[in-house]
Amino acid sequence: MNKFFDKIISLSSLENIAGLFERLISLIAFLIFLIIPFVAIGAIIAGDGVGDILIILVVGPLAWVLSFGTLAMFIKIYQHVKSIDNKLG
Repeated sequence: MNKFFDKIISLSSLENIAGLFERLISLIAFLIFLIIPFVAIGAIIAGDGVGDILIILVVGPLAWVLSFGTLAMFIKIYQHVKSIDNKLG
């Protein structure tokens, strides 16, 4: 039974998932960045106040930069650690 779980959660499968995440994160970030103005337009159409729309237009990009900036930092750390590991091993 342990061999079954070892195959499922092996280092190579985790590396494959990490590689897939590296490739997809830029697409996801781009799509979410495009959604922010549409949410603001939806708020205008719904008749929300100017304050709500400004919050969407200010907090949305700020949250986007903070979240995806942090993810980008972790991806770069992973890439550097992987590069060091390849050089040592």
